[in-house]
Amino acid sequence: MKKYLSTSIAFILLASVTGAAYTQSPSSDANLYAKAFFESNGSPVTLNENKDTAVTLPVGLNLRALRGFNKMYKTASHAKWYILDRGQSMVHFSNDFARVIAFYDKWGQQISRIRYYNEKGLPFAVRNLVRSKYYDFSIYVVIEVTVRDKTAYFVKIEDNTCWKTIKAVDGEMEVTEEFDKT
Repeated sequence: MKKYLSTSIAFILLASVTGAAYTQSPSSDANLYAKAFFESNGSPVTLNENKDTAVTLPVGLNLRALRGFNKMYKTASHAKWYILDRGQSMVHFSNDFARVIAFYDKWGQQISRIRYYNEKGLPFAVRNLVRSKYYDFSIYVVIEVTVRDKTAYFVKIEDNTCWKTIKAVDGEMEVTEEFDKT
């Protein structure tokens, strides 16, 4: 878990430095996507000039990653793709009530995901776990980190005197950060 988590964090840092983002809107025509992969000039390919359905993809994006993304995140909007080292890719987008960053390996399989949302999106069991001990605190943001099949929740809470970050994994929780407001 630590290895994949550190790899995911490294991807985020790498992507923020590169700045090579491209937008993508979901489309069902796989033939249009395939055309982008056979362009050899090294620049992004815009497949449709209509602003509502324009799809611009970075050259080198794995078609399986794109297909998996479109299948898993049907309500995604404002997607930006980044090509990382060794054929890996990352996509940053909005999905319903969350901001999401998903990472794909060179074979197009999703390897990890980071979601940012508010208390409303927090699973009931995790919310009850945090609320049982920190009932006077308010939850202002949740960072959900999923690596393969393991999920950790970093719940940011506050009261009048301090901010805390609670890490919840498999029904257990611990305080990972604590800051006084004074």
